[in-house]
Amino acid sequence: MKIKNHEIIFAVIVAFAIILLSSYSTYFSKKDGNVAKSANPEDFIKLTSLEVEKLIKDGAPVLGNTEAKVAVVEFADFQCPYCGKYFKEIFPEIKKQYIDTGKIKFIYTNFAFLGEESINAARGAKCAQEQNKFWEYHDYLYKNQKG
Repeated sequence: MKIKNHEIIFAVIVAFAIILLSSYSTYFSKKDGNVAKSANPEDFIKLTSLEVEKLIKDGAPVLGNTEAKVAVVEFADFQCPYCGKYFKEIFPEIKKQYIDTGKIKFIYTNFAFLGEESINAARGAKCAQEQNKFWEYHDYLYKNQKG
């Protein structure tokens, strides 16, 4: 399956927005208010690495090489039609080129924001994870999504 340029651009924009929001929230969460004067890019990278490691430690589902230096964290809703489109059209190529080759670790984080069905799907994902069936459940929901 060939990925279209606009889909790659969309994925890059979404990733950039997540990074921007993360940096913004980190900036305003500092107590001294002098973040702009004291922070350097390495500080943000270390903070992000710590957050990723905390996700893994707290049991977030991971695909790929858990020792990979690059981590991709997906915040998604099982009922989100854009998340479903991404899963069907873009994710297979990411999996093939980066996850299956061990270049990245891919971490899924439930971000249920579309109502009760989203919350129930996220709860089901947690139950599936406790039975070591998270990725089967994940794939089934996205493959059969009606949104």
